[in-house]
Amino acid sequence: MFVLRSPPTRFWTSSAGLRGDEFSSEQRYRILVFGGSATECLYLDQDEAWPQILQQRLTAATRAPQNLIHVVWDN
Repeated sequence: MFVLRSPPTRFWTSSAGLRGDEFSSEQRYRILVFGGSATECLYLDQDEAWPQILQQRLTAATRAPQNLIHVVWDN
């Protein structure tokens, strides 16, 4: 949680320290996104950040089972 924003921003990190869900052996595709503040999306909730939206859109476009495509990001 990032509390300098009102209301606070809600996001999570994996055990690897990357923003996004945990890795799973069932995930066929893993995309790691690097960048600065525009990639970090610190002031956005998890579901509003563009890497999370990318994961959702790739999953929908490929009609892949949920959790087949995994996007994590770091700056």
